[in-house]
Amino acid sequence: LKEAVFEDYHPAGAQIFLKAWATLGEMLGVPLNGTIEWWIKAPFLVSSLAGLVAVVFLARRWFGGTAVGIALALFGSLQWPLLFASVARPYAPGVALGLVFAALATEGHGKRREWTLGLLAAFAAYLHQFAGLQAALIGCFLLPWPKLFRVGLIAALFYAPHLPVLAHQLGHGGLGSFLQAPDAFFALRYVKLLFNDSWVLLLVVSASGLGGWIFASNSRVQTLKSIRWKPVGLFLTPLAVAWTY
Repeated sequence: LKEAVFEDYHPAGAQIFLKAWATLGEMLGVPLNGTIEWWIKAPFLVSSLAGLVAVVFLARRWFGGTAVGIALALFGSLQWPLLFASVARPYAPGVALGLVFAALATEGHGKRREWTLGLLAAFAAYLHQFAGLQAALIGCFLLPWPKLFRVGLIAALFYAPHLPVLAHQLGHGGLGSFLQAPDAFFALRYVKLLFNDSWVLLLVVSASGLGGWIFASNSRVQTLKSIRWKPVGLFLTPLAVAWTY
């Protein structure tokens, strides 16, 4: 913790998992004392695939079968999902946990599901601060207030042991030390970068999404009206928070 976490800016979750995973690999006889590349990358690739399953569920539940194909095509062709799908960093598992949280929050009922959601939110926060923020935002958008309060309380209880680490990391500072302050056009360039740094691809996807939004079939109109602003809010709010930070 002292060498790999306290001096870093990321939560302890990924580092603790990697240490435990390498130890398990060593016990099972995995080469290089459990640190061979394929063994270390395997759970991160699995988490990425789990996130795709959640994407399929959410796209079909919210927007229909066509959206499933579009979402999978984007996840399978955009550079950032492909790059981080098998990189031993907290980003892919953090996204996957957020997607699974959203899928369960969309359909979830009962006390057991509340505990599951609370644990998922806590694990997301252990992986990355913005993964925890995303889980919190998804909860705010999708859960009714009494359930949101209980899920948040469960997540807070399980995340509480990490608060001293978070407080120490916040003392490192941010902008001006290792992060360059964003300029006025950062958000636009960032969104363009997400789409393979291509204006053409960004415009095509944006036009397709807008067209589907406007000309949705009657069978999907009610669903679209009930959630149409929620995905937009879930996308823009973390960007706004990061910009403000």
